[in-house]
Amino acid sequence: RIAPSIPSAAGVSTSCAPGFPRRMEFSGVNGTVTFEEDKILRWEFTEPREGDAELVANSSGKGENHGGRTPLGITIDGHKAQLDDFACAIREGRQPAVNGREARRAIELICAIYESARSGKTVYL
Repeated sequence: RIAPSIPSAAGVSTSCAPGFPRRMEFSGVNGTVTFEEDKILRWEFTEPREGDAELVANSSGKGENHGGRTPLGITIDGHKAQLDDFACAIREGRQPAVNGREARRAIELICAIYESARSGKTVYL
């Protein structure tokens, strides 16, 4: 719902002392989504869509993986779900939920975050 040209912000943390839960928040001019340990805590948009409530109700987070306390607390659930979907996509002859183009965008964002941390400068995508 957030187009590339629309200002937005993302905040992500996987290891904040003293062991806070893994949390991601994405905000833009059309809404905000907040995840904590893979559970959707907030899903608010200026124009709600059919199915939003069901999507939030079915979010699968367990809420107890606190990777900030120890790296062993971070599960493989997210990666497993992506690999399962990829295998199903091959068997079913369909595109995976996260295609190569979208996966590359995620890697570019991660690399930009690392570059910004290394250089202390804003990195534009």
